[in-house]
Amino acid sequence: MKNKNIGTILLCILTAVVLYGPWPFALRLSDPGIIRPGLALAFGIALTAGLIFSIVRLLRGRTPTVPFGDNKALDNLRRAFTAQENRQIIGSIAKKALSQLSSFSQKSASLNQSLTTRFGDSSITYSRFADTLNQAPDAIFNSLDLLLERMKAFDEKEYMSLSLRISSGDYKKDPIPAKVQEDRLLLLSDHLHDMERILESNEKLLLMMDQCNLELSSMKDSESEKENQRILEEIRQLAESTKYYSQHI
Repeated sequence: MKNKNIGTILLCILTAVVLYGPWPFALRLSDPGIIRPGLALAFGIALTAGLIFSIVRLLRGRTPTVPFGDNKALDNLRRAFTAQENRQIIGSIAKKALSQLSSFSQKSASLNQSLTTRFGDSSITYSRFADTLNQAPDAIFNSLDLLLERMKAFDEKEYMSLSLRISSGDYKKDPIPAKVQEDRLLLLSDHLHDMERILESNEKLLLMMDQCNLELSSMKDSESEKENQRILEEIRQLAESTKYYSQHI
């Protein structure tokens, strides 16, 4: 896209030189008659508009598609979750996280394809959607990164030992106060519950992407702007709530 914008800018400049230079056309607004001044004005407006549009897009840069696939950080995250799969308590959480990574990658590609098909990848509407949708990778990646750190910190052996001793009542015979052990188990249980809530939050984001994709494919042209705005706002709010939730648990 960057090269395309540069090419358009150069084409506009070259066309202007050909049309307004001393050779071969030498169009001027001051030329006698109507045709040549009219052509000079019309071409001038068109070239100026094209030049401004291309420069703005070049400076802004096209919003990249959702960066899931061969992303190095994502591959590292996959390997880290894979290493956690065999853990007795949180292995199932690791499997769900891996499933979400795979699902998100597929949904992102599908959604980007729907956007390109419907709006074209150079339209302003595409850019608006892409800007918003690119909040989703950040939200889910950050939440899964946080999940991984919590998984690494979770003491599975202590959790299983405390659960067994407290359920049997044996912990009351320990020199460690019963209340301390109960509070410790409660802390570990809350820790485990928080990890599950991160996955639940991500599932909502994945569901919203499915809904957005479906609505894009069935959107009527007569209500496109209204629907565009509604879908954009829904995704924005969900991505923001996912990031906020991940940072405050």
